[in-house]
Amino acid sequence: VAAAVAVLRDVTAPHLGIFSARVSPGTQVEVGMVIGQVDKLGEATDVVSDTAGRIAAILPNDGDMVEYGAPLVRLEPA
Repeated sequence: VAAAVAVLRDVTAPHLGIFSARVSPGTQVEVGMVIGQVDKLGEATDVVSDTAGRIAAILPNDGDMVEYGAPLVRLEPA
């Protein structure tokens, strides 16, 4: 189990705001793919994957307030 957990990578929030996912668990993503958005005062910022792989989990629910650096999506790198 420890080996499986060690390979997972979190994509974090770029700033405080309201999160909405653009992918679902199991989705294959490439580097540069938009995987969600964080909305701050009506201005949405794309959350972009910096790793290719498979979405293992989406951590906050759509509409949840997230803090800067909060884990949003957990990836299993390709």
